[in-house]
Amino acid sequence: MYIIINLHGKPIRVELTKAAHRALDKLTAPLVAEIHLIFGCLVVKRVWFKPISNAESVTISGNLFASFRTVRYAKHCRLSHIDSGEEEPSDYQIELDKKTFVPHWLKIDY
Repeated sequence: MYIIINLHGKPIRVELTKAAHRALDKLTAPLVAEIHLIFGCLVVKRVWFKPISNAESVTISGNLFASFRTVRYAKHCRLSHIDSGEEEPSDYQIELDKKTFVPHWLKIDY
């Protein structure tokens, strides 16, 4: 099943697997899928699942939300450091409209 949401004025196709739907039914608190476009030595997209805290979050379904941030990491360019959570990202301001960088799709599985 998929749902169309809008982030920063751009439609995104969000696909939820059956396993993801079952996990969503068990959620007792809101959760946000925070999409990061990471600028640094390379450009990478990562999705983090966190308790909701972002006013710019958009509802996907029930207690599941999505948000999009352009970020950078000050100390490391290694994916192993980024993925391990050793360093927190900081917002990275871009000259172009954020809509340009929002992905076309997001697939969520559990």
